[in-house]
Amino acid sequence: MAKYIVHLGYPKTGTTYLQRKLFLQLKDEFKLITPEFENCGINIRRVKYKLQNGIVPKRLKQAILGNSLLISLEGLLFDPMRNVSKGDFSPMSFVKALEALYELGEEYNPNDVAVVLYLRRQDSLIHSLYAESKIFHFDRCEKLNTFEKYVESVLLEDSFSTDPGYYYNFNHTLSEILERFSESQLHVRFFEDLERDIEKETAFWSGLCDYNFEVVYGKENARSVDASTKNTDAPNFVRYHLIGLKNNFFPGMKLPLTMSKMIKRKLVSAGSGEAQNITLNDITLHRIMSKYGKLNATATMKRYLNEDLADYYFGVNKK
Repeated sequence: MAKYIVHLGYPKTGTTYLQRKLFLQLKDEFKLITPEFENCGINIRRVKYKLQNGIVPKRLKQAILGNSLLISLEGLLFDPMRNVSKGDFSPMSFVKALEALYELGEEYNPNDVAVVLYLRRQDSLIHSLYAESKIFHFDRCEKLNTFEKYVESVLLEDSFSTDPGYYYNFNHTLSEILERFSESQLHVRFFEDLERDIEKETAFWSGLCDYNFEVVYGKENARSVDASTKNTDAPNFVRYHLIGLKNNFFPGMKLPLTMSKMIKRKLVSAGSGEAQNITLNDITLHRIMSKYGKLNATATMKRYLNEDLADYYFGVNKK
């Protein structure tokens, strides 16, 4: 039975490794679309642009007819978080991309459709996306052209999909995916697991694709096609601790209601202005993992994540 698999990954969640080391192993079994490879006879950039505008190219539909398809184009989630046009933050539509991805999968049996979303710690996510996108995106927007301005915008603006911080709230991303795809089709994975246990993540993909993947060790970080990801090592000033940055530059800034009470207390009490690391708590993600992660309720569901990740993204304190 033909399978349809959509891989969506937040910045620096092992996307390049997955595309080069795992997904390419499928090239003789699946139709495959990544930023660097396709075997559908299409132009990757044009297809990505059309999908971002809610359009499914007829040529692509014809190419995948009767075949399994795995599509992994990080721009579908990246560009709604970073795109700048004419000096203003002007994100591509993630909703339109999801609509096109859903339409693309309509010919498949719903039981053979899967959307895999990789998440990572929020503070690392902010650092990574800014560093990767600074030169070709944020430098062009006066509102976002320093890390200080960028963090302020992300923390304060997340009410609308056109706000810089909207897709840093995982609830928004999950909700929009679930508007089109069912809960049984959504698989939530964590970069920390891929980093610590490649064998386990490889086994997950083997089961999902019904293919015996070879386990490949090592990291892949350099993207050779998309110019916006070149020179990704932005200056060291990007590597501020998020809490230290807030204390030093925005002591009077009001935090979103969805930030955790612990983090709020930490910020209020940090009168010295010295950088403080976010305390790591053993946060159980049983509610999320049992719903979307397709794992048993075991100790493996616990992740050492900063508390603001759990609260800010999974709505622990959201009313």
